[in-house]
Amino acid sequence: MVMQYKTIGNMNVYQAAEKRVLKVFAENYHVDLMFSGGKDSIAVFLVVFNTMRKFGISFKRLSVTFVDEEAIYPDVPDIVAQYRRMVIERGATFNWLCLPWRHYNCTNTLNDEDSWTCWDIRARDKWVRTPPPYALRWHPDFKYGMSYQEFFKAVAEKHPKFVQIVGVRAAESVQRLMFFHSLAYKKRATRVYLKYVIYDWKDSDVWKC
Repeated sequence: MVMQYKTIGNMNVYQAAEKRVLKVFAENYHVDLMFSGGKDSIAVFLVVFNTMRKFGISFKRLSVTFVDEEAIYPDVPDIVAQYRRMVIERGATFNWLCLPWRHYNCTNTLNDEDSWTCWDIRARDKWVRTPPPYALRWHPDFKYGMSYQEFFKAVAEKHPKFVQIVGVRAAESVQRLMFFHSLAYKKRATRVYLKYVIYDWKDSDVWKC
């Protein structure tokens, strides 16, 4: 039996995601796709990649961004490199960022000193691994000690046409569900630059993709 995507009205969630991707490109000349190498980001990558090929959208209008956090599972860089080749071969830009991001200790957020800076240029001898040769080690909008969330917010505020597609879904957790619920009713003070094209996918939909 062929497994089917969940349906929404007269279309399934894949078709809905495809429609959202087309809308993002219709409203923005250049689009940035966030990629982590995980199952959800691979799913949204494939939706974007296949939609662009299907409708003849130039890959020069796409950049893909991978936030390399240094201490990651060994197979992740290999997976990311594989998808990097897929888009570079078609003319897209792939930003492999190895910047000194600041990470907070999630078990004790009250203590500001409980943080870790990956790719810390002052502690090269403590790096878990070496960055790939094509990694970006500097960015004009990055300030030492930024978290990657702060960095992308700064980029969006500085560049009015900056827009990112991210693979975040409501079914991942109660917190994510409440977040998407709030987006429907809350007027945001700043411009929304994040596009959630697979927000309504279930886990089973991700594995089908």
